[in-house]
Amino acid sequence: MLKNFLLLLNFLIISLMADSDYFLETLNEATEIATKTKLNIDYVPGTVTIIKGNELKSMGVTNLNQLNAYDMVVGMESVVSSLRGVGSMYGAIGNKIKWMLNGRVIETELRETDDWGKGPVFTPIPVDFIERVEFIRGAGSALYGGNAIFGVINIITKKNVSGVFGEFEYLRGSNIAKHTGVYTNIKEGDLSIDLSLSTYKSDGYDLYVGLDGHFYNDTTAKQTPAYGPGDLPAHSKAYNLMTDFNYKDYKFWVYNFQTKTGQGYVDWYPTDVLPPDDGRYIKTMENTMIGLEKSFLFNDIKITPEIGLSIYENPADRYFKYPANFIILALTQESYTDEKFRSREYKEQKSYGQIDLEYQAKNHMLMGGVFFQNTKIIKDKTFRNYTINSPESIEWFEHTGLLKDKKHRNQQAIYIQDIWDITDDIAITTGIRYDYFSDVDEAFSPRIAGVYSINNSNILKMQYSRSFRPPSFFEAYGYMSPYVLKPETVDTYEIGYIFKYDESTFKATLFKSYMNDMIIQHYRSYYFENLKDKAKVDGLELEYEWKSKYFKVNLNGAFYDTHNEETNSDFSLSSKFIGNIYGTYLFNSNNHLTLWCHYLSKKPRLENDSNGFIPSQDYLNITYKMKFKEVELNLGVKNLFNKIQDTLYMPLNPKNSDDIPYMGQSIWLNFNYNF
Repeated sequence: MLKNFLLLLNFLIISLMADSDYFLETLNEATEIATKTKLNIDYVPGTVTIIKGNELKSMGVTNLNQLNAYDMVVGMESVVSSLRGVGSMYGAIGNKIKWMLNGRVIETELRETDDWGKGPVFTPIPVDFIERVEFIRGAGSALYGGNAIFGVINIITKKNVSGVFGEFEYLRGSNIAKHTGVYTNIKEGDLSIDLSLSTYKSDGYDLYVGLDGHFYNDTTAKQTPAYGPGDLPAHSKAYNLMTDFNYKDYKFWVYNFQTKTGQGYVDWYPTDVLPPDDGRYIKTMENTMIGLEKSFLFNDIKITPEIGLSIYENPADRYFKYPANFIILALTQESYTDEKFRSREYKEQKSYGQIDLEYQAKNHMLMGGVFFQNTKIIKDKTFRNYTINSPESIEWFEHTGLLKDKKHRNQQAIYIQDIWDITDDIAITTGIRYDYFSDVDEAFSPRIAGVYSINNSNILKMQYSRSFRPPSFFEAYGYMSPYVLKPETVDTYEIGYIFKYDESTFKATLFKSYMNDMIIQHYRSYYFENLKDKAKVDGLELEYEWKSKYFKVNLNGAFYDTHNEETNSDFSLSSKFIGNIYGTYLFNSNNHLTLWCHYLSKKPRLENDSNGFIPSQDYLNITYKMKFKEVELNLGVKNLFNKIQDTLYMPLNPKNSDDIPYMGQSIWLNFNYNF
């Protein structure tokens, strides 16, 4: 049996490395993310990476709302939530990744309050609450359904521990950030309760946009220096509340987290006027997740029904758009004084039920399940105090919602999977999922994968898988949606190799992804549309890790070649290389020093390179950890050399030649006490 072989292999390696406690801490990594059955990550189909909470902190990541929170993962560009070289245009800023919290889906139809319906996925979870974060790169729809186009990310929180933490961050000038939280476990007989609460507030970095900015204005057909000078309002605040109840075979959870930001935080589009940096919190992103599951065992069949409710709210309070006399002022290049605002209300609700079945039969692990979900929009209203074509002020009035008509979607799905241990060295995984939607086309998501353990040091993996994503409500029915959209699909072929010897591990993954009906926004009209021709990504992802008693070194790099047949060019906003190197020196078991360097190659602003490139960027973080019994102290510098990081979130009108700053330097101190 393959499982017996895995246990023996792990025992032998642990025995060889018994002199390194630090090595043992991270050796036995297991995951359910690739199979829904717990296996060592080296033996599951596809490419899986696990980053532990203490590793994140050692690299200077203290909250998952940070704009570089996942940068150390192979091929990840955190600020636009993109994996595998697809950039923010094709990555659509996060909605082509399946986001999960303790195995429960974080899913929204509308990602942000800006007019384009895009924005990052905000999960204000401190790393002091996190056990690990699991990443499976590539297609994951055969198990997890829609949105798992380029990967699945599962955030696992700590259980059965208690503690408090506090954090202070100095972001230069007079800007600071404060972060506090508490987590605890309560046990009484068969009842176990894990509870955590945290709050966060940041003044944000000083993100200067100069008067000589070259942001192109379609109204005047020229660059518009009136968009500066000034700082983008990058302040934010957040809270996080999570409760997990476990009683015998019952599990019940309540999660609620909210992020409020200034208008310039992450999603400012420079064809708009620079928002006023007045300290107001303009935008709110709030998620509430409630659910219940229970496992039953009938002979050899495990049945786990689950029901849940997910609510996403995304209001905006008097956010700056443009003045009523915008066209007149833009033509005359006068300053903008007649500021006008919009307000927005948006709330959606997903209610779901699912039943998972698991059956172990000799050399087969059979799994299957059914899934039902209803998505409906509870609120969708926009208010404004101006008209676009006349300069006079008017009273606040209800304008239009983001969606033109459809306000609900029903979904039914069924999946089946078989893990077949052909021999102790070879395992084959096959599976297929079928999804039906009440308003868009159905989707089939097959996969077949093999894992061959050649010997104790060499493992070979191969996989074909298909993923899909239905158009979101805003893409399908928003006011930028004149076309009938199809679900997008991606067929991925990949081969992986793992070499493990003594303290070293080397992993390589070679893949090719073919994209059909990819949903994008046209860079001129901003209309949502399906690509008429295919697009593809070829990639090579490399990882190397070396551990000893005193050192741990990780290197990874991802090389991508993208091509859009419709434009006969590379993807816009996609890097050809993303790389990391991070290393930890253990002075002793209580004192660690970690350095992390991240590099992102240049990115074309448009697919035909006519607008030049966003230059390559890099930053260096340094962190020192001290531990005194149950007290842990971490201090460090993020972006040591203060290289201001810039990005674009989508291709803008062709003649824009500047980029948007999003991150600078800071000095931080984190205190954690376990009791």
